[in-house]
Amino acid sequence: MTRSRVAVCLFGQYRTGDYCLPWIREQWASADTDYYVNVKRGSTYGNLSTKIDVEDHDADDIRDSVRTHLGDKVKDLQVQTLDPLTTPGYWHYAPMFSSMQRALYSCLRAIAEGERYDWIVLQRPDVLIGPEVRTLDKLPIRPLDDTSIFTIDGHMGQIFGEARSGGVHDMLLAGSPAAMNLLIAGSFETTAGATLQDWQKFFFTGPNMLLRKCADQANLKLLNLRATVAVVRPTADLALPVFSSFEYHRKFWTYVHKGMT
Repeated sequence: MTRSRVAVCLFGQYRTGDYCLPWIREQWASADTDYYVNVKRGSTYGNLSTKIDVEDHDADDIRDSVRTHLGDKVKDLQVQTLDPLTTPGYWHYAPMFSSMQRALYSCLRAIAEGERYDWIVLQRPDVLIGPEVRTLDKLPIRPLDDTSIFTIDGHMGQIFGEARSGGVHDMLLAGSPAAMNLLIAGSFETTAGATLQDWQKFFFTGPNMLLRKCADQANLKLLNLRATVAVVRPTADLALPVFSSFEYHRKFWTYVHKGMT
């Protein structure tokens, strides 16, 4: 059977990308995969039980690490300074969406110049999709249609603090080029004219509800992919081998970062 051609668009704050990239590379090993990367070198964290100030990674170190782990399959790589977070109400969702849009736009531009992909995937670099490294092999070889996008529903993973905000869509979105083109159009329409009051509302409802709004704006269906996530935090034990520690990181994120007791 012909392998899928996949474009993985990595976006957002780089955070623990050095640790997660080997898992991300292996999870797409069964497909013919290219990478389009737009990440923020600054990293911030919310509701951690252990306080971490804003981290500022070296941009050259990030570029070297991405190319070391993903090799010549990296088709575009941009490392940007974290957008200013000093204006009350904007917090981290505005830079998250700008990074998402730039990574996706870079891929769509390559398609316009002749590249062909069955799937475009938006994915964060600090997240393990599991529970098995090849969990994403359950995606069909080809997308179902141009109006559906696979994502992860927080309710399926029983993820504290995420299910109530509509899922964990900011960690994985996968669809046909046409569907993802519609999603970026919906995100531009939803966020480009957002006011300070809008961003304050987005902050309290979460990025997943905002992504649902973007999908609704573009008449897209969000389909649940039966997978779960482990967000890897810098306060976790990063000496553990990534390929044998999914459950550890899932529990650390859920119970320590999210504050469950």
